Amino acid sequence: MIYLTEELYNVLLQTEKEGMDEFSERYGQIFEECSLPEYLEYLLEKYDMKKSEVINRSQFNVPFGYDIFSGAKRASRDKLLKLSFGFPLNLKEVERLLYYGGVSALYPKVKRDAFLIFAIGRQYGLDQVNELLFENGLKPFET
Repeated sequence: MIYLTEELYNVLLQTEKEGMDEFSERYGQIFEECSLPEYLEYLLEKYDMKKSEVINRSQFNVPFGYDIFSGAKRASRDKLLKLSFGFPLNLKEVERLLYYGGVSALYPKVKRDAFLIFAIGRQYGLDQVNELLFENGLKPFET
């Protein structure tokens, strides 16, 4: 089970000292790292989507997309960002996807990242994102 950090903050802030044993028992598995494939499965379930749908919306070639989902191939930061546009993710979820993928977070002081943050906040699809990037002289995602 994956718990959002915000949820855990709320639980911890409301827990008395005596309740920390119960917290450790109930949420103990969160202290173990989640893998990228596990997080992707969580997102598929959360958004009631199929891998094929996300891969298609991300404009990946099918075998490579499935390799990312299975963990058989390690994806670059740009590939993970591209994959994120196949889901209706919010910024926190995209950041978590990048974290589990072992790549750097989006940084608003980097121009391209700022435009990506803007696009994520507005639920742009990949074509809209590429158009936005291109119009602003920034490198679009490979399709």
